[in-house]
Amino acid sequence: MGWRKEARRVAALMMVVISGCSLNRVSVGSGARQVAGRYGNVTDGFVLPLYGVTLGGEVDLAEEKIEVYTEVSGFELRPNKKVIEGVEIDGSFWSLGAGIHYYPWDFAFCPKLVGFQLGGEVFHGEYQFKSFDPWIGFMPIEDGDSFWGAGLKLGLVGEPEFGQTGWRLGWHAVYNFTVAEKSLAEVDLDGWQAGFSLQIPLGR
Repeated sequence: MGWRKEARRVAALMMVVISGCSLNRVSVGSGARQVAGRYGNVTDGFVLPLYGVTLGGEVDLAEEKIEVYTEVSGFELRPNKKVIEGVEIDGSFWSLGAGIHYYPWDFAFCPKLVGFQLGGEVFHGEYQFKSFDPWIGFMPIEDGDSFWGAGLKLGLVGEPEFGQTGWRLGWHAVYNFTVAEKSLAEVDLDGWQAGFSLQIPLGR
C-alpha cells in the first residue's frame, strides 16, 4: 500500500508542475521498451511495443531551448502471447511521466534536431500467466499479480519541424532507471526505450 500512496503523490506533483507551463501541442506515437522478467526458474528479456500520448510546450524564459512535457504511455499483452519461453502472459502496463527537453544547439537548417531528455515516471502493471512445468507436462500452472513503481529517463530527443507549419516529427532514445515493488514474478523495467511521434500544434 505504501508504494501505491507514493505513486499517487508523485503523479499529482508531476501534473501540478506541468500545469504551470504553457502546453501548446499534442503528439501521438509508438515505440518499443526493453523489459525483463523472472518466474521460478524461467528468466527472459524481451522488447514490447509501446504507445503513448504526450502534451508539450516551451518554457518562456529559456529562449525556447527548454521544453516541458507530460505523457501517458503503455501497452497491452494479448492473451496467450508468448513473450517468455514456456510462459503465456496476459497483462498491461501504463506509465504517467513528465520532464524536460533541452536543446543546447541551434541548427539553422533544422532547429531542435537533437537534444537531451530528462524525465520521471510512475507506472503500474498487472499480469496473468500460464506456465508449463516440464516434469508434469501438459498440466499448466496459472497465477498473476500487479505492481507499482517509479523511475527516471535519460537520453536523446529530437523534434524537427516541417517548415513553418508547426507540425513536428519527434523521436527519442532513452534509458530507463526504475524501481518496482516486489510481486509474484520479478519484473525489471530497466533498459532502453525508443520511438517516434507526430506532434500537432494546438490553437494554431
